[in-house]
Amino acid sequence: MDPAVGEELAKTTSVGVRVGRVGRAALLLASEGRHVLADRSRERVGSPVAPSYSPPEDPSERMTLLERYRAIIPDWEEFRETILRRDPPTLRVRTGRISIDALQDRLEAQGFVLSRVEGLPDFLRVLDGPHSVADTLENWLGLFYIQQASTGVAAPLLAPRPGERILDLCAAPGGKTTHAADLMQDRGCIVAVDRNEDRIRALLGNMYRTAHPNVLVVAGDGRSLPDGALFDRVLVDAPCSAEGTLRRKGGIVRGQTAKFRRQIPRRQESLLRRGIALTRPGGTVLYSTCTFAPEENEAVVDRVLRDAPVVLEPITIDAPHSPGLTSFEGRTYDPSLEGACRIYPHHFDSGGLFLASLRRTDGGEAISA
Repeated sequence: MDPAVGEELAKTTSVGVRVGRVGRAALLLASEGRHVLADRSRERVGSPVAPSYSPPEDPSERMTLLERYRAIIPDWEEFRETILRRDPPTLRVRTGRISIDALQDRLEAQGFVLSRVEGLPDFLRVLDGPHSVADTLENWLGLFYIQQASTGVAAPLLAPRPGERILDLCAAPGGKTTHAADLMQDRGCIVAVDRNEDRIRALLGNMYRTAHPNVLVVAGDGRSLPDGALFDRVLVDAPCSAEGTLRRKGGIVRGQTAKFRRQIPRRQESLLRRGIALTRPGGTVLYSTCTFAPEENEAVVDRVLRDAPVVLEPITIDAPHSPGLTSFEGRTYDPSLEGACRIYPHHFDSGGLFLASLRRTDGGEAISA
């Protein structure tokens, strides 16, 4: 754990890390490779932003929610056919611990039917099996992480390097966090923040199972992180209406109230601005959501581009995707947003994802979020 990062976190009470003994304990535990569920006496973490519910039981009802996107989604019929199917589980193989060939051999010997995922060399798709792949010894040993294939694009785009400071502002349950830690070879520091108590428990469980010594878990609202330490790269995987999870069993869709549709883009924008404020000059901020809604994607980034010290860096990936939007329903966005990335369910037979990569361009003084 980088002491400078920890010292700044220890000065604040708004994220649940108290000044004094608790703050110093957090630093000590982090330096020993352990993880902290921060003190919650100052703040109740985990209050949901809006109600959520399971996807419609009738798969065809899902399309009612998504019809407004017909004009912006290429290959609409392929998208539609994919949405109406459940997505097969996918695994990210932790190739620092086991090769993808070796893991595939071990799981196939147990009766699992697997295939590779085009464009994601570290992923396997589970087509069939004798039981849930989550119940295997290989999972409990942390040899793989069960993760939607579409989300496997995010951490490589963030491109964390060994020895860097990384901030994950909305980290739970930890798929992108653990992926970043693997890419860093557990060298450097990741501060993983989330405010939802149940999701933090899941994040902590995943951190223990994957045994990353360089991740400090902080309970609290990422918008309340203090000034001071600047990070090389920041991931803002913002809470959203989660339309991209419609296929997943147990997936949720938020945003069915007018109040939520007004509030969530404001929260997303404030998280993104805070992420920028905590990024060093020349550093990278990766904004992502798992929704298709332009109001939560391009529109949020467009407002930030108007006055924040950042430029949008075009995303180039050797995998199926669509470009970002420059207009929607009569609204126009910064032309550079064509360089953002939209991943639809039919691209990976998985979920949906939006990604925009920003680079901080100013002189590096702390800025107000």
